[in-house]
Amino acid sequence: MIPKFRAWLKKEKKMVDVEGLEFVDGKLYSIRAKIGGIMHFFLAHYVLMQSTGVKDCDGKDIYEGDVVLPSGALASLVFWENGAFQVGHYGDMSYVSVDYEPLLVIGNIYENQELVKEVER
Repeated sequence: MIPKFRAWLKKEKKMVDVEGLEFVDGKLYSIRAKIGGIMHFFLAHYVLMQSTGVKDCDGKDIYEGDVVLPSGALASLVFWENGAFQVGHYGDMSYVSVDYEPLLVIGNIYENQELVKEVER
């Protein structure tokens, strides 16, 4: 699988697909994203999110920071923990994203702030 990334641009309040990453001395230095057909470089003020490699029931890529509805469950946040992408918690346990079939992406915690309260309940 080729890793895919997206980024939340904090100042612009915009989600973008990442076209490239630039590393300097082994550390992430900048991201490259196309906005309105023009390539832009961002050195700071973004949140980088990786695709889980899993698609939701509508064929949409699921990323870190997405809020999903697992079948028969409450809205859950997708996050990276213990070496795997997780979906929600049950008590102290979290679940690997492939444990739920199907998942439906209903938004993300950056563009849909109202979903944060749903996930926190």
